[in-house]
Amino acid sequence: MQGSQNPAIDPASMRALTQLADAYKAVKSFRCQLMTRATLGDKEEVATGSLVIQRPGSISIRTESNRTVTIAVNHGNERMTRTAGAIRRMRGEPTLKGLKAGLDASRAFVTPIFPLLLTAPDAAGKIIPGALLRAGQGTPSSLDGVRCDVYAYEARSPYGIARFVFTIGQRDRLLRKLDLSTAGPSGQLSLSETYTKLRVDEPIAAAEFTAALQGK
Repeated sequence: MQGSQNPAIDPASMRALTQLADAYKAVKSFRCQLMTRATLGDKEEVATGSLVIQRPGSISIRTESNRTVTIAVNHGNERMTRTAGAIRRMRGEPTLKGLKAGLDASRAFVTPIFPLLLTAPDAAGKIIPGALLRAGQGTPSSLDGVRCDVYAYEARSPYGIARFVFTIGQRDRLLRKLDLSTAGPSGQLSLSETYTKLRVDEPIAAAEFTAALQGK
C-alpha cells in the first residue's frame, strides 16, 4: 500500500487502517459468526460459519457452503481439517504458525484481509494491495447493533480498479464488514465478509478446541 500527498487520499482514512491492524494485534481471544458472499456474473456463493480463536495458536472454525461443511482446528500439537466428511489429521503448532495454518485450511474467507489482520505483525501496510488511488470516509452506520465508521479505498489491480469498503466498530475498531469489488479475468467480481456477535478477550476453555478436534 502506498500513500502520498494526493488530495484524494484522506489522512483519517489512512489512520483507520493502522487502528484496525492495531486492534487485532491486541486481541487475545476472538469469537464471531461469519458470513461470506462471492458474486461473479449471475453466479453467487454464500457461506456461513463460526470462528473461535485463542492466541497464540488455538483456532476452531466451522463453515457451511452449498451443503458442504468444513471444519478446521488447531490446538496444542494437534491439527485437523474435515471437509464433506473426509478427515485429515496433522501435527499442530501451538504458535502463530498454527493459527495461520488453521485459517488457511478453513478456506472460509473470500479475501485474505481478515487472516492478515490476525497473523501479520505489519498488517497495516498490507491491507490494501497495490497502488492506492483514493481513500475517503463514508456515512457512519450501524451493524449488529454496533455504531460503525465506514471507509472506502480504491487501488490499482492487475485487471483495473479494486474498490474496498470497510465497516469498522467506532469503539473497538474491529471489522464488522468488508466489501470488495474488482475486475477479474472472468468478469466483475464482488466479495463481502460480515462479522457479527463479536466477543473478544473472554476466557475460552481448552475443551472447546479439543471437542472440535474430536468432531463434536
